[in-house]
Amino acid sequence: MMMMSVAPVEFISTIVEEGICLPMQALASPKIVYVLNIWYMISYFFVPVIVFVYCYGRIVVVMRRQIRVMAAHNVEG
Repeated sequence: MMMMSVAPVEFISTIVEEGICLPMQALASPKIVYVLNIWYMISYFFVPVIVFVYCYGRIVVVMRRQIRVMAAHNVEG
């Protein structure tokens, strides 16, 4: 799965105000910045957490099934 959010969406440059060099964002709209922050949180935090929980959950299910099978073999022998 290719993540589109790895591409740079924001270019930061500098601007000099009153003799102080400050960062200037190309995306000046606060709504765009807010939406991008939500997108980053979803794509970099929630998606990996959901994938990890699903994968480890499947591992636990398979291990429990295998433990039951092994226990049944030990009782019969």
